[in-house]
Amino acid sequence: MSTIQIDREVHNDASVWGTAIKWGIIGALINSALTMVWYNLGMMDLNEDGSQSSFIPTLAGVAVGIGMMILGLKEYRDKANAGELTMGRGIIWSLAYGLIGGIVAGIFVYLFYSVLAPDFLVTMQAAQEAQLEEQGITGSDLEAAMESISTFMSPAFMVVYSLLWSLLASLIIGAIISLILKTR
Repeated sequence: MSTIQIDREVHNDASVWGTAIKWGIIGALINSALTMVWYNLGMMDLNEDGSQSSFIPTLAGVAVGIGMMILGLKEYRDKANAGELTMGRGIIWSLAYGLIGGIVAGIFVYLFYSVLAPDFLVTMQAAQEAQLEEQGITGSDLEAAMESISTFMSPAFMVVYSLLWSLLASLIIGAIISLILKTR
């Protein structure tokens, strides 16, 4: 009976927080600055149905997020974690990135919708009301629907939505990037 000995190098993973905080903040600040640019250029104006008139701000935001995740995960793998990245560790890093980015973005979202552009939500609500009226909803039914809509179109709800979206998108996109960048 022979015994096969396998040499395994023991590797302790570095904390994900240092690089996730750095890149989460950078990504959120870049997207916040771009949002202000798009808003001031009128690229976030709404159509009559309440939809955004240009898809460029959305695409730019996604591109920035993906770019920051790639740069951050590469930095984590190559500098913080001695060139090692497992799929699981990449997903953990991505969720940490999404949490930090979501918190920073949430602060901006709250300020944007409550201080910088409160008219934006009012315009969205008016568009929703017009759509409901076109569908024949009137009176107390319209009031009840608008009350519900106003809850979901409040700055506080937009913060919650922003954080949840950040976590979900980071999980999905981070899993794909981790699959590409993993070393073992």
